[in-house]
Amino acid sequence: MQQNVFYPPDADALERILRYERASATGVVLRLAWQAGLTRDEISSLTWSGVNLITNELYLPDRTVPLAPDTAACLSQWQMLVGDYGPYVVVSEQRKARLAPQSISRLARTALDTEGQSKVRLLDLRYDFVLRQLEAHDWPYVLRISGISVTTYRNCLADVRRGAAVTEPETHDAKEDEYNLWKLMQAEQDTPAGIALWLSHQIGLSTEEIVSLTWTQVDL
Repeated sequence: MQQNVFYPPDADALERILRYERASATGVVLRLAWQAGLTRDEISSLTWSGVNLITNELYLPDRTVPLAPDTAACLSQWQMLVGDYGPYVVVSEQRKARLAPQSISRLARTALDTEGQSKVRLLDLRYDFVLRQLEAHDWPYVLRISGISVTTYRNCLADVRRGAAVTEPETHDAKEDEYNLWKLMQAEQDTPAGIALWLSHQIGLSTEEIVSLTWTQVDL
């Protein structure tokens, strides 16, 4: 587990940066993190085949993300500039090659520093996206478009909303934990324990809600 402190970005500062970075690798990176909630690795690996500018959606391996109009407009302009350079969205205009995750971080760092956002990272932009979505939508929808698991939501984002230190699960351990939990739920799916796991993990019910659940509340 890696502990992080959430540094909320200043929305006005981000808007100023994005007005300047209309169609650039920096503008694409910041929009994908702040307006679509993508992680750095997801930004680095995003290809044009996963961008639908007709329906304004991103297709990631684990989810579909709606595109904000500003992000869609930026991607449309960016595709006209670099779409022939290869399959990847975030590329260097000079080298005409995919940008590595470290280069993506450097682009974001340079741009954020220009507006005094020296502590804000791509991870903070992603968290801010999730928190803003939670203000407008119910949490199952936000979990679905952000790719954050129920466990991460409970263990991390509740603390983020209080401004405390948060824990970002390491990718490998998180996937392994999810897989082991899935195997357990499959093995126990016809038992009371298995049903409780499904209700908790898939739907997000608390222990008290599971214990008090009645058939009159279940619409199949």
